[in-house]
Amino acid sequence: MQHNLFKVLLFGLFFSGLISCWSENSARESKRPLRVFAAASLTSAMPAVAEAFQKKFEDAQVEFNFAASSILAKQIEQGADADIYLSANIQWLQYLMKKKKIQQDSQGIFLSNELVLVTSKKSQRNLTGLEDLLSSDVVRIALADWSHVPAGIYAKIALERAGIWEKIKPKCIPALDVRAALAYVERGDVDYALVYRTDAAISKNILISGSLPKEIQPDIQYSAATTPNSTHPLSAAFLSFLKSPTAKRIFRESGFIIPESEPGE
Repeated sequence: MQHNLFKVLLFGLFFSGLISCWSENSARESKRPLRVFAAASLTSAMPAVAEAFQKKFEDAQVEFNFAASSILAKQIEQGADADIYLSANIQWLQYLMKKKKIQQDSQGIFLSNELVLVTSKKSQRNLTGLEDLLSSDVVRIALADWSHVPAGIYAKIALERAGIWEKIKPKCIPALDVRAALAYVERGDVDYALVYRTDAAISKNILISGSLPKEIQPDIQYSAATTPNSTHPLSAAFLSFLKSPTAKRIFRESGFIIPESEPGE
């Protein structure tokens, strides 16, 4: 009888210790920043979204790593400590899913965007259509690197649909990401750039030369997901918050398009 009682007490102490360790680890995780790896084109909008999220969850801290979606995907693949991945295209998220670096049931589309052609405010150029880019007066055009950066991939698709990609390719300068392409125009290093409308809206030194016709606009979709190694208790809550009325308002004010098929919070 005493032997059995000793076993019960010992098991109770052991179980209590496990609960205590779990509670301490959970508390430690909740105090560390939620690490969000986000596409460069989200740089302007996400800090306001994070601020609103932190008001809702008072103990929350959000830490961002902004870069091209492709670069972020490679970082996550190589073991970077990310909780959330926000990609400017679905292909890089699917790439990570195949590598088992994305929580399979967590991914979803939350934003859309569109491409515009921009030039410097100092420029006296006046385009009537994309074909004008073939003119000898146009020497350099900046695109995000079309070999792997979503903004560049989308730009290449649009120019292919317009039937001018092969002719215009020698003029195209690959940039690190869409913000770098925008910076080339601002500095006067190139004549034009194809960038997201949301990036064009933040610059005071560029002009939108024109929107692309709907028939050549790519289907630009932003996807979000958690990583399988994320143990932060607010990871799922942050993903849900991206579709909340508050976040949608911030995204709309930044020029993003909210997919009609995505319900609110």
